[in-house]
Amino acid sequence: VSVGGKEPHSFPPINTDRRTELQAFILTHLATDPDASVRKAVAFNPVTPPEALTCLAGEVDLHSVLAHNSNTPPTVLVGLATDEDEEVRKAFADHPNTTPEILASLTSHPDEDVRALVAAAVSTPADLLERLANDPSDWVLDSVARNPRTPLKVLAHLSTDEDGVLRYAVLENPSTPPEILAMFATDVDDDEPRTVPE
Repeated sequence: VSVGGKEPHSFPPINTDRRTELQAFILTHLATDPDASVRKAVAFNPVTPPEALTCLAGEVDLHSVLAHNSNTPPTVLVGLATDEDEEVRKAFADHPNTTPEILASLTSHPDEDVRALVAAAVSTPADLLERLANDPSDWVLDSVARNPRTPLKVLAHLSTDEDGVLRYAVLENPSTPPEILAMFATDVDDDEPRTVPE
């Protein structure tokens, strides 16, 4: 098939290993292209080498794209955890390369929003959720109470907390077992039956 009266380019066959090597080489080169649109496309490409994605992490405008690229390395993801964009932070928490070690390192972060992000992530291990259940921040505790991976003993403890909002968070957790849910049926406050707010 000709295009514009010209024969299309023909390329010699390349084996898979060589093709992958060439892709990586070209994408790495394009990561420094002066055209911002080209760099954004490179940041989006899931086969762009981690080293090239690391170079692109310095561009704030690309953080959202990098947060959704499955090839973005853990070293870049750590920085995205404190990004100003909430969507970027959420993408970091759900990223397949966000390791338990990264999450563990953030459980003592000075920013309660970051700790709450870890507490809300479905990839956060049970032992970290148990640790975060002792956090002084109500925002973090609320995230722990809502996380489906939170251990049952933690949910049981949070369900008896004096903070009614926190107990309702446990009630909304899909992993809360019947024996804990049943406690809400007899829970009273000032001798009045407790009802779940709309």
